[in-house]
Amino acid sequence: LRPDRHPYADDLDLFGRGSLFQRISVAHTRYGQRTLADWLLQRAPRDELAERQDAVRNLAPQLEFRQALEAEGLAIVERRGKQPGVIDIGPGPDPEPLLRWAESPTRLRDRKLLIAAAWLLPPCTVAGLVAAFGFGQPMWWWGFPLVVQIALLASVGKITQEAFVAVSYTEGAFLRYGAMLALVEKLETTSAWVTSRQQRLLSEGD
Repeated sequence: LRPDRHPYADDLDLFGRGSLFQRISVAHTRYGQRTLADWLLQRAPRDELAERQDAVRNLAPQLEFRQALEAEGLAIVERRGKQPGVIDIGPGPDPEPLLRWAESPTRLRDRKLLIAAAWLLPPCTVAGLVAAFGFGQPMWWWGFPLVVQIALLASVGKITQEAFVAVSYTEGAFLRYGAMLALVEKLETTSAWVTSRQQRLLSEGD
């Protein structure tokens, strides 16, 4: 988290052993730690600071909520070690690859012929197999559509591989963050800062 050539990070010991960040941070997820670090490093508008302070005053007495939120965050980054009874604390799952893939432009949806071929060629191959082995028809009846499918798969292999890696790499990241998000959504608060983030969660979930 230590930035290079920051005007005051080293002077104020913002990061490192015994630093301000280490003393005040109860964030366990990579997002929470990154957000706190950004708040310490970057100036915020006066109105934003006032809203954050109001949020702190509103959340300070809600001990049960804060403890539950921290516990869920800790559950995300905990994983069992190789030895029985050993728990390791890591950075937690990173859903960024899936987010980048989900927000990227669609690359196959507009290829109508490819989509039609993907639907039509498999049953044609099966029908060709039945015709060849059941009724003595030429082998190319099923061999030709099979070769075409292999060629099409090779042509989009890079795109499908990117999608597979993006989805599989998350390791259920969104499901593991779900409990924390549910706590935030259900929180009753008068803080405008917290309420705006609740509304963002609810609107993006629709």
